[in-house]
Amino acid sequence: MTKITQWIVVACAGLLCMGLMAGDAAADGTEKLDSPSLSIESGTGIVAAGTGLVSQPGTIAIDVPDSASVKQVLLYWEGQMETNIPGDDTITVNSTNVTGSLIGGSTFFFGGAYSSAFRADITSLGLVSAGPNTLTVGELVFDTAANGAGILVIYDDGSDEAAIEIRDGIDLAFINFSEPRGSTIPQTFTFAAAPDMRTATLSLFFSSVAGAISTGNQRPTSIEVTVDGVTTTHSNILHSGDGEEWDTVNLSVDIPAGTTSLTVQAFSRDDFGDGQDPLAASFAWIAAALSIVPFEEEDGPGTGTPGYWKNHPEAWPVALITIGEMTYTKAEAIALMNMPEKGDKTHTMFRALVAAKLNVHAGNDGSCIAETINDADDWMATYGPVGSGVKAGGKDSPWREGEPLYSMLDDYNNGELCAPSRDSIELFLPFLKLLLEDD
Repeated sequence: MTKITQWIVVACAGLLCMGLMAGDAAADGTEKLDSPSLSIESGTGIVAAGTGLVSQPGTIAIDVPDSASVKQVLLYWEGQMETNIPGDDTITVNSTNVTGSLIGGSTFFFGGAYSSAFRADITSLGLVSAGPNTLTVGELVFDTAANGAGILVIYDDGSDEAAIEIRDGIDLAFINFSEPRGSTIPQTFTFAAAPDMRTATLSLFFSSVAGAISTGNQRPTSIEVTVDGVTTTHSNILHSGDGEEWDTVNLSVDIPAGTTSLTVQAFSRDDFGDGQDPLAASFAWIAAALSIVPFEEEDGPGTGTPGYWKNHPEAWPVALITIGEMTYTKAEAIALMNMPEKGDKTHTMFRALVAAKLNVHAGNDGSCIAETINDADDWMATYGPVGSGVKAGGKDSPWREGEPLYSMLDDYNNGELCAPSRDSIELFLPFLKLLLEDD
């Protein structure tokens, strides 16, 4: 917590301010990935590696940066049983028996194959340290197939602490199956914006991947990573690369300035043909982890209201802004913000959405408002552009859908959510200077 945040919290308490902080209950998932049902340690980065276990034992070679301390080591494995009885919850790691927790399944994949996934925290075994590490894993018993295992390491190398988030469970996909087995659920990670481009590490575990380059029988798959509205497609990178039936994917992803989210989704499909020739591969998605160094500079400049932004063009961090799929220059956007509303709620939404986007681009924490901004953009794309005459009255008015989005944007712009307002920072700045002088 920065000194501005600490001072505002203390001062707010002195003014009898009240707040509520709550988090969603952690839970793993079947036919989805979800937040883990265990505590995730803090650190400065992540590394991941794995091995196929159709032939056992398997070897996992994983490198941790030199001189780094290992904060947490998570071991995942997956296999398939002939019936809906979960498979083996115990695996050996360097000859030590490790019992894991069922995080997904048992769930039907196809005839004679019910998949289940497990996870164990093996940090206390002390088997992973800075530098190169080799772990031997095996003795799994699944009557259809023991597909593979992967290790995810959170480390601290003394640099800035990263925002680290993990999703795990089991999410099956095959192009010809009915839902929920036909496709995976996209995973969206949110984080605070930064004024400069950063690089994030995205690590993914997949098992039961049909087809391998080594056999000349690779079957197509696709992974989409969407950042700042731009989607990068990674075609056919799942090919039992860690040994038969297991893939670890490690991607470096550029995060543009002002970006507050990353979405990843895996597909059983052929990006270069009709999806049937060759037949797309089936797979089980076991885990996804993202590590990104957050930007912290006195908690950002603070949020401004639409009134602030239309009256301070010199403070705009961007020259162009896109609202509802239409791009405006700074002058055009300010002119529209100054127009009288006359009961047209597209003007109301436009002003709030412009302000929210500028607040995020300016470097304020936008993690709490990223989804709302996306939804409000969709609303403007559907019912806009600004000036389209959407009225508030009537049970069928689009404003019934838009008003809750506007309310969230308004709260954020007034500093009532995850970023303080400019006014609050300016109010406490004299006291902050005295505090810093005392330090």
